[in-house]
Amino acid sequence: MSVDQDEAHEGWDECARRYTALLVAVLLRIAANPVIAFDLAAETLATLRRRWSERPDEEEERLIWAFEASRALLAAAVERGVVPSVERCRDQRPEHRTLSIAEQQHISRLAEERLDLPTRVQDVVDAMARNAPPPQGLRALRSSRLVDAEPLPAHQRQTDGA
Repeated sequence: MSVDQDEAHEGWDECARRYTALLVAVLLRIAANPVIAFDLAAETLATLRRRWSERPDEEEERLIWAFEASRALLAAAVERGVVPSVERCRDQRPEHRTLSIAEQQHISRLAEERLDLPTRVQDVVDAMARNAPPPQGLRALRSSRLVDAEPLPAHQRQTDGA
């Protein structure tokens, strides 16, 4: 990475670390599928990284910006029937990720955690949930070619609905 690219993405790694679990948790509550939630969060983060120079300065506005990007990606994914991977494939060779059973279980637990979000950010998250695509569109959604998962044991598929 060149010095110019380093400066253009200053603060990105810290932001990505802080936002990943939040994005996955919110998307999981909407999509009800840990693989889809992880895939959408990964694409959202790739989109935010590309647009990092456009980020708002204030943390609360930056969170709103992140959730609005994930909302737009979710809508595009449902329309196409598959999670997009355009940003992850841009200018780099993306890694394929197979989520282990343990990772899927960890992601599933994120949906149960209490999120302490500022009021305006919570309003955006609540609006995402209220305006989410219909359940049949979400159930039909396929992950991108960049993410798949180890099959869950039969007893977990039945109890988790996966």
